[in-house]
Amino acid sequence: MVPARGWCQHAPYRNGSRFPNGGAGPDYVKGPAMAALAHLFGSADAQGEQDDDKLLHLYWNRAELKKEYSRLRKERFELLDQLKVQEGRNARLQQKLDGLEELLADRTAANRAVVFYQIRGIWKRCRARLETFAGQMAAQVTERERKRLLAAWASEQTALRREAAGRLDRVRARRRELEAALGDIDERTAALAGFWNFFRRRSIRAERGPIEAELEEIAAAADELTREYGRLQKATPPDYPGLSVQGRRLVNCMVIALAEYLYAHFSAFGFTEMARSAMERTPGSIDYGSERDCDMLLTRLSARLKALEEAEAGTEFAAEVRRRTQVLSQRARYERRADTMPLPESLDAPGESADIDEPDVNVLAEEFWHVTDVLLS
Repeated sequence: MVPARGWCQHAPYRNGSRFPNGGAGPDYVKGPAMAALAHLFGSADAQGEQDDDKLLHLYWNRAELKKEYSRLRKERFELLDQLKVQEGRNARLQQKLDGLEELLADRTAANRAVVFYQIRGIWKRCRARLETFAGQMAAQVTERERKRLLAAWASEQTALRREAAGRLDRVRARRRELEAALGDIDERTAALAGFWNFFRRRSIRAERGPIEAELEEIAAAADELTREYGRLQKATPPDYPGLSVQGRRLVNCMVIALAEYLYAHFSAFGFTEMARSAMERTPGSIDYGSERDCDMLLTRLSARLKALEEAEAGTEFAAEVRRRTQVLSQRARYERRADTMPLPESLDAPGESADIDEPDVNVLAEEFWHVTDVLLS
């Protein structure tokens, strides 16, 4: 007798089949068990996709953190460099402050320090005056150029409108003539009644063709001229493009003229050269003499400053600067057409001028009052 290998493999059901539904195996698998397996494997796939998304999200977060860390490290090193630079500046300022305290401890040296800073103030005062003057003159020349541009545009528009209106009037007059000619033809045709005037009427009507063709052209031209005239009426002025090269050259010549005036004003008692030395050296390095000499220098300097204020308040100051500007504008030469700063050597005085007192130095070449930094580029 052969031993049984498993009742589930050989024991038939009542219908003679080895499967409970009496059919093939796949029909049986389609039952609840298959649905459970599909749910199980589907959940596993969804969980895997979620895990992949989390890993990708963590990867991008890590990359962003690394970039942010690199940026912070770079910023930290930059701040450390700035801190070192600032510490060096503070150390130098503290050194200057200590030296100034030692200088002021001595009465004679203190008087010289006061004179030093008062004379240095001449340079700074003149430099500030040049900056203010350059801004004022640039604003004036800008407004003058803008008004000139608007005036030229308005004059051009007036001429264009006048020309367009004239052409429109001529076209309309011609249109009226042609319409009158057509009316005359109609009247002549109406006067020739009767069949015996048939050929005469036809010859008169033949005259309408050229007139009507010209009238159509005239009407189109009149419409176009009307639109053109309307556009001219609605035209807006152009935007101001900014200070022109000639305008900037003029402002620069004005600034140089003022620099020469200030140089000539403070050249008395050698204040101009003393001011330049004070800008290049340190307190205590220049000997202005005894206490009495220092007091005398301060008195003279105060008189010069007061005289400058009085001169600027009067009319002669503006006239003097204007005369110097005219002379400089005639002498100034430029390397290129677009240059606004004149060549320094072109401003050298060829000789004594009857209108102005020529300066002893070329203020542009010598960079007096740091005038180059003020000029318009």
